[in-house]
Amino acid sequence: MTFLIIEDEFASRRILVTLLGRVGETEDASDGESGLELFRTSIQRGTPYDAVFLDIMMPGMDGHETLVEIRRAEEITTNHRTKIIMTTSLDDPRELMTPADNKLVDAYLVKPVRWNSLIAVLDSVGLAPES
Repeated sequence: MTFLIIEDEFASRRILVTLLGRVGETEDASDGESGLELFRTSIQRGTPYDAVFLDIMMPGMDGHETLVEIRRAEEITTNHRTKIIMTTSLDDPRELMTPADNKLVDAYLVKPVRWNSLIAVLDSVGLAPES
């Protein structure tokens, strides 16, 4: 499996890279703009990510904007729909998302990320690692 992590906070990004590295390959970006570029490049290579872990609150291009642009890139260039897991430190991340955004998201993951919650989210989107 391949994962893209778009997270502005260094510690949270490193935790996700470390945990997801146990079950697949990771690439990471510290902002929405560079994450979107990595995403577009993966589509152009013909190797789209299996999942994107996308922080909701980031400076510059935030998670909402990045989410919309990722889905737009998929519509234009491929018929593959990458699983998108929004990450946040808030207890109820759906409060930050619009109803339209919620339709574009596959799951939510509350930080700090723990191994068991990560595996549960991967399982919920059909990407459970083999035991």
